[in-house]
Amino acid sequence: MALMRRGVNGEETEDEEWPFFPMRIAASMYNYDDSTYLTVDANRAYTLSRKMPPSCTCRKTGDTDDECTMFECTCICDLTAGACDYNCCCDDDCTQDEKERFENLNDCLPEGPVDDEITKCYTTKQVDKINAKFPMTAKGTAKSSVDRALCVRYDNSDLRGEFFDDPGYPDSLDIFDESQGQKNYDYPFWIEDEEIYSSDQSFDAGDFIPAAFAVTDLSSGGGIPLSDGYIDAFQGILPLPVPNNNGICSEAASVKFATPQSSTCIRLIQNLEAECASTLGSFRWSASLYLGTNGAASSSGSTDWIPVTIRSVKYTNFYDTTQTEHETFNDADVDCDATYGTSTSCLGTSSATANETCFNALVAVHYDIVHQSDGINSIVEAFADLLLTDIPQSANNDDNIIIIRQYYSVGFRSQAAIARSQANIVNRTRSGNPGYLFGRPLLAGANGNNDVIRPLADGLQLVAASGHGDCHDTISVPFGADTRTGCILRLNRTELRDFCNGVGDYSSTGDPGVPRYFNVSDIFGNPTIYDEYIGIFGNADPLDISQWLQITVKAPQNTAVWRERTGVCESAITSMNFRFLWSYVGAKDNPQPKIVAARLDFSKEDFAFTLSSTSALSQKISFPITFTATFIHYDEDAAQPYTPPAPPMAVSVPYDVWYPFKVESAATRGSRPTTLPFIIAALLLASFWFVSV
Repeated sequence: MALMRRGVNGEETEDEEWPFFPMRIAASMYNYDDSTYLTVDANRAYTLSRKMPPSCTCRKTGDTDDECTMFECTCICDLTAGACDYNCCCDDDCTQDEKERFENLNDCLPEGPVDDEITKCYTTKQVDKINAKFPMTAKGTAKSSVDRALCVRYDNSDLRGEFFDDPGYPDSLDIFDESQGQKNYDYPFWIEDEEIYSSDQSFDAGDFIPAAFAVTDLSSGGGIPLSDGYIDAFQGILPLPVPNNNGICSEAASVKFATPQSSTCIRLIQNLEAECASTLGSFRWSASLYLGTNGAASSSGSTDWIPVTIRSVKYTNFYDTTQTEHETFNDADVDCDATYGTSTSCLGTSSATANETCFNALVAVHYDIVHQSDGINSIVEAFADLLLTDIPQSANNDDNIIIIRQYYSVGFRSQAAIARSQANIVNRTRSGNPGYLFGRPLLAGANGNNDVIRPLADGLQLVAASGHGDCHDTISVPFGADTRTGCILRLNRTELRDFCNGVGDYSSTGDPGVPRYFNVSDIFGNPTIYDEYIGIFGNADPLDISQWLQITVKAPQNTAVWRERTGVCESAITSMNFRFLWSYVGAKDNPQPKIVAARLDFSKEDFAFTLSSTSALSQKISFPITFTATFIHYDEDAAQPYTPPAPPMAVSVPYDVWYPFKVESAATRGSRPTTLPFIIAALLLASFWFVSV
């Protein structure tokens, strides 16, 4: 807290924050080196052996200084022994003149306890109104006559304060191994190692998966002897690279059994030739990798390991999203791992013709891990799906760095037979059951044949920027989280004109000024999108179209117009905006979020080609486009109380059997209590009494 001071005229000033003491004296004045010991005179040694520290005063009546634990320290600003601490008005090392100077400057530092005296000041006129009798007059004190104020100080409490109990000294330093001697968070090298439990034969959810390379696949470098068997890969655990704080791929995260995961990160390649086969190689993630069949896999046990089999390979052009699948890829063909040089790609037509190219560089890998559950969870198969590309050296930026975005994911499936019903015929990941879970992907899909939905594996996708800012990437839309992405169209003047007229590689066919990445057809007439359905609940079944909600597309007005003289494309479609209305349904203590409405609309902007010189017509200019998804909570979800109606009577009786008593109907039964139970009880009791008599 801050120290407040009141002047004689009633003004308040704020001093340093309590108990902050600035270092106001230069260390050089002591004339010693802090790397050596101070000089002390052993002849002046003494021993107090008391609980109360020096410079404090005992507040407990009857206790001596040796035994006192209720004490108050009244000069905490005296931080320098043998020298005056400036502005410490209680420092005995300061002269009286120095103390007076500090006080006159109103610079005294906090000295210790808070003043327990309460000061109240009144003007002389107020005092005279209350009690004008002697001596409570305007001249009752000399100071009040001067200041024209009367100040009264009082302390009418016998409480001397609250004091901490002295805990004494622990009997043993083992207390640092107990909870009292530890913190919840501490430096790692201070934390005691936890007991390590050996893994059993069965995998459980969240267990790490052992990973290894076969010794026969390794080359012995530096005279390191290699024997038969397996050697740990990636520190013995299968990793799943994740982005660090800068978005760069970090291989510190690990795959966890029965836990589907996915991540996206970037690699910064400074030396393409040196990092091609290592950092960008795919075989270290697939063909050369072995996984432990159980959590206790042994490096010497051949039956404890299974190879990762490459199931499929796709090739993508480095500069666009064109992909080609290669069904005849042979995972034993080492020539198809990442290589740098002059060889052509073994997968397809390379986008790179220069010699300085990294062929078959890894873009994405997906693991499909199969396990059996016959009492012991063990891994029986592991597959890898790869996406590769060729990276030319010319792809570097102004800093001579090549940026490539990579994708990693893993899924798990069991060999156990599963009973199929209408809700689980299609293997898929739900985003809730039934209501959406916040942060899970928003279910989306296209209308297939026979009124079924072709769902997207990762939910609704928004186009996003690749490592170079181009529109070559996508991200999933998480339920409940407003999302905004963007990317860049790089166009010269001719390409901008074609785009504005609805032709060329960057425009949606037939739609002037609409980027092809919006994936919308007939946008100005009867607009439709390919992925036009949204799951109403998080467990929407693709086989039941009634569980899906169609997105309404709002057609924009006025098509884009190209102005040749100014080089402006007026009213270009630059933003694609999804809006989702959601509400709670079900029990109030267990609410289930659902989508109740979905709409897609578009925003417009003028794209202007700025001509800076007569030779700049072929120069490319960056034009941004954006994609948004907004979730709005629909407030029409007020909870309603519900009381079930009374159950029907077991036997049929005349309607006037209870005459002249009045019986409430089921519709009003919840409004006030009925006397019917008491009447029945009375009649039964009367019948029993009559029979007894």
